[in-house]
Amino acid sequence: MANGYMPTSRFGAMASGIMLQSAMDEKGNIVVDFTKGLDKFHHQVLILSGRCNTIIGPEHQEQHAALFNFSKHVVIEDAGHTMFGEKPKQCLKVIKDY
Repeated sequence: MANGYMPTSRFGAMASGIMLQSAMDEKGNIVVDFTKGLDKFHHQVLILSGRCNTIIGPEHQEQHAALFNFSKHVVIEDAGHTMFGEKPKQCLKVIKDY
C-alpha cells in the first residue's frame, strides 16, 4: 500500500474500484451511508481482524463493532490483512466457537 492506495495489480482491485466508484460523487466523496438502519439490526455480528493489519486493523474494526447492537470483535494475533490465509486454523476456530 503506497500513499493510501492499493496497487491496481492486486487481485480484485479492478472490481473493488468499480464498486467504490458507484458509491461516489464526481469529487470522489462517498455518498452512500452504509450505517443507515444498523440501529434496527438486532442480530449477532462477529468481526475478525488481524493484529498486524495496517490497512483496516483492530482499531478500525472496533469502530465497526460499535455500530452494531450485538457485536463481538476478535483479534487474530500475528496475522495481517489476509488473516484467513495466514492463520486459517485460528480464524476457523473463532468462527466455529462463535
